[in-house]
Amino acid sequence: MFPYDPYQRVKTSRYYQMFSQHTLMNFLKVLTTASDIRDIVDANTEPINVVAFLESLKEDGFVAIGNGWYLTQKGKNLLERGQ
Repeated sequence: MFPYDPYQRVKTSRYYQMFSQHTLMNFLKVLTTASDIRDIVDANTEPINVVAFLESLKEDGFVAIGNGWYLTQKGKNLLERGQ
């Protein structure tokens, strides 16, 4: 298990503080299937800065970005815990 509450860590990051846990979980779910940044934009129900959201997730170790993006093990654990 986590030595801390991962939701609290995410919420206190620069960009996350404006969004609910529901928005975060939706964003992570979309990342698992999205092939294009437009897929992410279209799937989110709230207006968000997708690039800032991705960068914040990357900085917190939940997402890796290279040739596309993918959830790290830490990101997968967060998504599983949130469902």
